[in-house]
Amino acid sequence: ADALDLIRKQTVALARELGVVGLMNCQYAVKWGPGGSDVYILEANPRASRTVPFVSKAIGKPLATYASLVMSGKTLSDIGFTEEIIPNHVAV
Repeated sequence: ADALDLIRKQTVALARELGVVGLMNCQYAVKWGPGGSDVYILEANPRASRTVPFVSKAIGKPLATYASLVMSGKTLSDIGFTEEIIPNHVAV
């Protein structure tokens, strides 16, 4: 769980530093070792055409629909999507 926490923090920090508005796709590599784990960012880009359907299926929420609603003026609060969903399963 330590590596996942670090990945979450790095993703948010990276998005803020890059000024990302919207979606960002990141790929990471984790090197596990006896003293802990090292996390490396392999790729970060603003395209998420394959990511959105994958994540939608993994968390059970229609993210493309939510995105279109937000683009039409709704807020995330309006559509009831305000908290991160962390599934109890691994999606590949």
